[in-house]
Amino acid sequence: MARTLVQSSPLQEHRANVSDESAKHAARGCGIVVLVCGLLFGASIAYFALRTPPALTADPAGAWSVCKQFVTQRLRSPGSAKFPFFGQQFATPVGGDAYRVRSYVDSQNGFGALLRSEFTCDVTWIRGTTNWRLGNLALVER
Repeated sequence: MARTLVQSSPLQEHRANVSDESAKHAARGCGIVVLVCGLLFGASIAYFALRTPPALTADPAGAWSVCKQFVTQRLRSPGSAKFPFFGQQFATPVGGDAYRVRSYVDSQNGFGALLRSEFTCDVTWIRGTTNWRLGNLALVER
């Protein structure tokens, strides 16, 4: 059996190299397009999920959340506010769509010292909206 050795020309080798490089670039480009499309799809899902309006009902968790906002607005250092995790024991229905929230917040005073303040917050949900009306807010440093 005789073996035949076929030698390729430099032009054929150049064409083969160019073809391999083109395939690599095309694959890389497709991968980037798929990645960008995936990121855009994920971002659009997150955007619309965040824009979903809250339930239009009065509940203890809503009262707790809005009272935390009202209390935070009155603190000397709002960025340092640390509230306990929500628990049903903090929000008590007081009739209709009204709640009384009693809890505490740890925050820094004007000198940077961490203090605990107790608060009582009376809020009423405004039917048909996502808004709450503040009735009374008592914030006492301990």
